[in-house]
Amino acid sequence: MNKIPFSVYDFFGYLATGFLMLVVAAYATGRDAMLREPPTLVMGFFWIVAAYVLGHIVAHIASAFLEETVLRRGLGSPEEHLLAAKKVGLRARIFPGNFRPFPAATQQRVLKKAQHHGVTASDRSFFFHCHPLVKRDQATLERLNSFLNLYGFSRNFCMALVLTIPLLLYGAWWGSDSGFRRGPLLWAIVALVAAIGMFYRYLKFFRHYTVEVFTTYAELP
Repeated sequence: MNKIPFSVYDFFGYLATGFLMLVVAAYATGRDAMLREPPTLVMGFFWIVAAYVLGHIVAHIASAFLEETVLRRGLGSPEEHLLAAKKVGLRARIFPGNFRPFPAATQQRVLKKAQHHGVTASDRSFFFHCHPLVKRDQATLERLNSFLNLYGFSRNFCMALVLTIPLLLYGAWWGSDSGFRRGPLLWAIVALVAAIGMFYRYLKFFRHYTVEVFTTYAELP
């Protein structure tokens, strides 16, 4: 009953992304003076709740766009590439980590275990077969939760940065009565670079999550 109902992911995955959106919106619309004034207790609580709710909305958009559309439908998720032949082409050169397969020996161990269980490792259903089995081990579960928090935060923060770019561009040209502002334009460039970096981090931790599932599955007794 005394357990705190919020996790580390709630802070970094939702609150951080929500606060980023709120701060950028205030800055882009020329209301950044409010950021320098300490809020009252009531308003402080209100902004925390608003950031948390906004963070959930950003997370939903990130899941639908970055994970389901860009990754799974566009690049292909790690569970597809880890057990396949090495890919070539432009996408594999731009995102080498996402397309890098397991060594041949590791692939054979995973597939041999799958054959023992009578499972054909050909699509995402194989991942769903492995996942609940490896979660029975507490140490593996803790590592999976760690990777889940890391890739979830990276994905959400990447999406938040992408969403701030049009806000900052608006702030550069139309967000103030004083005309064009150079600051928001520079911050939009920074947000774009940071979003690309966070997307690569998202791919890295997402792959680590899948690697942990498959390698642990291969060594199951």
